[in-house]
Amino acid sequence: LPDGAGGTILFGYDELVGETLGAMYDPAAWPDFAEFLQALDELTSPQAAAASLRTLQARRDALQQEDYPNFVEGFPGVACSETRNPSNVRAWSRAARAQDRQFPYFGRLWTWVSSICEPWPGWDNDQYDGPWNRTTANPVLVVGNLFDPATPYHGAVILDRLLPRSRLLTLAGWGHTSLFSSACIDAHVSTYLLTTRVPPRGTVCDPDGAVRNSTDRF
Repeated sequence: LPDGAGGTILFGYDELVGETLGAMYDPAAWPDFAEFLQALDELTSPQAAAASLRTLQARRDALQQEDYPNFVEGFPGVACSETRNPSNVRAWSRAARAQDRQFPYFGRLWTWVSSICEPWPGWDNDQYDGPWNRTTANPVLVVGNLFDPATPYHGAVILDRLLPRSRLLTLAGWGHTSLFSSACIDAHVSTYLLTTRVPPRGTVCDPDGAVRNSTDRF
């Protein structure tokens, strides 16, 4: 594809999977992503496909930009020091193949994300490995988004079932995470943080500015 500066960029299977995953985080990007897929499929105008790709990347960069963007340091600093990882990097190859069979397209990508942990010099000496079914002093609010591409809803359901004093709060929406996507979610989370009071069992919130498809619930 043309890179917009007189050169070209290679865009293959790996890049398509990565761009698809990135676009799924933000429902507002889906119309641009649909245009990009259409242009890529037809490829009658590589320039149009490349322009759509740059639009998607610029949107994602704008959402992720921080005063001090430290994702490269911050992500492994938490993920690697809080988890136990293999001592041989070949383990990721085996795990990636297995995960891609179970979760096509994205299983391999998500598995390799943690490969930066081999080796990792830091370790959290008081990190908690479970068990996860202990009764906590205060109730635990678990929030899950029905159609989250990064943290699937079934994980929130499993955690809620494990923790004796938990309450599951559901966002019937799309995209990654739940805060700031629904005034209903924000209100329940704020109440919990201020008072430890959880919402009624079975509470489901709608995203702001969208209509929930009730046939897709659960």
